[in-house]
Amino acid sequence: MLVEVVRAFAASEGIPLWGTTTAVPLEPEGERLAEWLARGLHGGLSYLTATAALRSDPTRSDVLRAGAQGVVLLGLPFARTTPDTPAAERAAASYLRGRNYHRVFRGVLRRLAGRLREAVPDLAVRPFCDVLPVLEKALAVRAGLGWQGRNTLVIHPEAGSTFVLGGLLLDRPLPSAVPLAPACGDCRRCIDACPTGALALPGVLDAGRCLSRWSTAGLPPPPALPHGPYARGCDVCQDVCPFNAGPGLAPYVGFYQRSTSVPGKNATSTGGDSSPASGADSPPPKSAEKSVKKNRTVPATSAAPVRPRKT
Repeated sequence: MLVEVVRAFAASEGIPLWGTTTAVPLEPEGERLAEWLARGLHGGLSYLTATAALRSDPTRSDVLRAGAQGVVLLGLPFARTTPDTPAAERAAASYLRGRNYHRVFRGVLRRLAGRLREAVPDLAVRPFCDVLPVLEKALAVRAGLGWQGRNTLVIHPEAGSTFVLGGLLLDRPLPSAVPLAPACGDCRRCIDACPTGALALPGVLDAGRCLSRWSTAGLPPPPALPHGPYARGCDVCQDVCPFNAGPGLAPYVGFYQRSTSVPGKNATSTGGDSSPASGADSPPPKSAEKSVKKNRTVPATSAAPVRPRKT
């Protein structure tokens, strides 16, 4: 029943990317996180070290008091850089050009939580979008939204990687998708194109060398880091990815409309903030985490395929 509620909500909001998965301790992802931190590749973001145990296990009661058993993942597409993108906008990474995606996504998740509680009144729910200490990318992979590519981003064969992630932890079990097989093959375009060598180890980000980590935090990058083509954020590893060729999925309208009458289509009840996003790499307000075609629908879970839609 809960999966059907999510399916109907996604259709009503114009959300093409969604899936569900069972909440379990995340291994081997937790081991990779521990190794990444031990090697000092987190770029001095101390909150990642402080919350590593929480990120590795979404079932812990200090993440969701009732204990998470299921997870809903949503992916909201943003507009890509194209030859038609105005020059004045090109100085910022694509996901930073619209409204603050954290605020927009929080509104989406509040509405979804409300729908789910209508179906199951005693349901315990906790939303996450870049702030709650969970491994969003790992959960998205398990929910069938894609694989984690060499640029560390979640990539879907039809949607590419130009979408942001958020979701809900529930105290009810949900089915898991069949994970998509990685399809990067021998491609090294993102690795070779990175202006600072932050992807020297395929699939591993050296945050201390990532321009996005420095520019979105409002910090002057170390002198050793060359400046890239963006003043805020960095899209180089996405710009060169073959899966991001073409216009991509229709962007979620809430990122670009100030007011619509129908959530997600024509006023988003998101709290109305038009300020640009601070960036997923910058230290979150009071908690923690960095996150980051062909107009066809993306399958959700094996139990909950998404209905095709025109975009």
